[in-house]
Amino acid sequence: WFFLRCVKNNSHYFTIGGFSAQDHHPQKIKKANKMQSAVSSDNNNPSVQSILINWSLKSKNFVVTGGSLGIGYETVRSLLANGASGVVICSRRECTDTVNKLQDEFPNSSVHAVACDVSTEDGRSKLVSEVKKQFGTKLHGLVNNVGVNVRKTVMEQTTEEYHNILRTNIDSAYFLSKSLKEMLANAAAETGSSSTIVNVASAAGVVSSGTGAVYGMSKEIGRAH
Repeated sequence: WFFLRCVKNNSHYFTIGGFSAQDHHPQKIKKANKMQSAVSSDNNNPSVQSILINWSLKSKNFVVTGGSLGIGYETVRSLLANGASGVVICSRRECTDTVNKLQDEFPNSSVHAVACDVSTEDGRSKLVSEVKKQFGTKLHGLVNNVGVNVRKTVMEQTTEEYHNILRTNIDSAYFLSKSLKEMLANAAAETGSSSTIVNVASAAGVVSSGTGAVYGMSKEIGRAH
């Protein structure tokens, strides 16, 4: 996993760095704090203002798979806190309470949820249809966060468990990126900058973490993309 440090400058949130789990070294954290101080103290500098504008998410729309819990939920909150105008999330369960909670916290943005299983073609089609309904022809970012695991050894894991992990962790990201590519390209053309696809990976894809070989393999593939 990784985390992002954010600095609040008046109404702006500015991402200044990210570290992997093994990088929590005091010198690196000290460097990040120094960067934070520089940005905070120089907020009126035209160069800093230019960066803040370029990194602003105002009027931009996003999709976050698995956005009702954990990393996905906090990602949605971060997007909305940074000014995103709309986010569509998906979960295998109904998550009306989650949407209402986010909408109460960020009343100037719109949050929509789709109950679907993106490991299946039908589930992905349902999500894409809702995204097009809410955002039209433009999408600024896709966060492929959804993931599952079955904590068993290779010898204990069943064939269906193996395929379910890959369908959820790999197929969903690959085919959703493909299905939403045109909307992402349209948004990039309109703004003159890049749209973004984020694949949420894991340290389990780099080093053995005892979480299962198939899960680690799926997360390394996602990281490689």
